Amino acid sequence: MQFVSRPPGAPIPKARALGSTLAAQAGIAVDDIIVQGNWSSKELFEQFYRISVTTSSDFTKVLTLNSQQRSQSSKCNIM
Repeated sequence: MQFVSRPPGAPIPKARALGSTLAAQAGIAVDDIIVQGNWSSKELFEQFYRISVTTSSDFTKVLTLNSQQRSQSSKCNIM
């Protein structure tokens, strides 16, 4: 585990958590990781074993207000 980069003072990750996180980052479906890891639920994996969560979407580009067409009908009414 000494070859895995981590912030100073961070604990050394467990091999099971590291392997499953790397598998998820490599594109393996979480459902397949759950089965292979013999976890009882996706929630258990996400909360206790997944070290980091990355997405392939850049939300800052997708959700910028300047690039979206807005209309009056798309506004929310808050009461």
